[in-house]
Amino acid sequence: MSVGEGDESFRRVLERLDGTDRYSLILWRLPAGRHFYDVDKKFYPQEYIQCAGSFTARMVCEVRELTPGGPVQAVVGRAMPSDPAGDAWVVIPWDGVETRVLEREALTGDEVWACFREYFRSGGLPPGYARRAIVL
Repeated sequence: MSVGEGDESFRRVLERLDGTDRYSLILWRLPAGRHFYDVDKKFYPQEYIQCAGSFTARMVCEVRELTPGGPVQAVVGRAMPSDPAGDAWVVIPWDGVETRVLEREALTGDEVWACFREYFRSGGLPPGYARRAIVL
């Protein structure tokens, strides 16, 4: 799929996430010249964006990136407020799991869509979003 092609159909996939029956999505690039079925799933994906939750409620979004020091997993959130003291922890439920994130990391479906779309287009995040590294 090329940039711009299928934007609305891809958004409809995200909109179907209800947190119960359909609750997560991952997007990653195939290695150059490779077909999905030719990729060894033990080694891929190495970099990706993923989300979980309900499109109509709240969602958690994460990215995994390779750095010179190794892979880094991070939660995506709105950029840090000038006073982080009011940034409370919240729970995002999905498939019977509860993921705790900061309030600014509990994203709406539209915010997750914006992050996925920019990741698809450029490999980055839209302006106004930041990463918080986590340990798995």
